[in-house]
Amino acid sequence: MTDFDPETFEDDLIADMRANGGKVTSGPMAGKPLLVMISTGSVTGEPRRAIVNFTRDRDDYIIAGSAAGRPTDPAWIKNLESNPQVSVEAEGRTFE
Repeated sequence: MTDFDPETFEDDLIADMRANGGKVTSGPMAGKPLLVMISTGSVTGEPRRAIVNFTRDRDDYIIAGSAAGRPTDPAWIKNLESNPQVSVEAEGRTFE
């Protein structure tokens, strides 16, 4: 049995999305609407990547900071509170 490497999983997932116009075509996330959000770390000031599910409301992308139902917020929430400017890659395009 091999060890799971989350960074490699994310890298492969993003590569799949980029190769297919923003759609995930393989693995356990195939068919899910995902976007890549790059925020600025609230403590480090370094870029931080988060892959999140989304839904659309006309031109808006709607995401939820639910941490899969955990009682704590995902780490990227603090990043957005400190610096709400993000870069988003979704549906084959990149924007601020």
